[in-house]
Amino acid sequence: MKYTIDDAYDSKLLRDFYISSENEKILALAKDFGVKTILRPTNLAENSTPMVPVLKHAINYLEPKIEKIEMIILLQPTTPFKLGIDIDDAVKLL
Repeated sequence: MKYTIDDAYDSKLLRDFYISSENEKILALAKDFGVKTILRPTNLAENSTPMVPVLKHAINYLEPKIEKIEMIILLQPTTPFKLGIDIDDAVKLL
């Protein structure tokens, strides 16, 4: 998780980022790193849960709190081989 957080901070284009989890320890650790958090319901935290409902939950959580969501970038901690520049290059392609 820490590598992904570092990569997000290294990005020049990401303005805000959140971690979604049902695990209070993970959320507390994320807060220690200065990341905003979203408490995910346990029914969206199974190994077999598709990512689309998880992203929809995050969007529904954020919409009342953020004036405008311009885009969602999914950074999975299970994909550690990325750098901030890689994130920026991908965003520029959109």
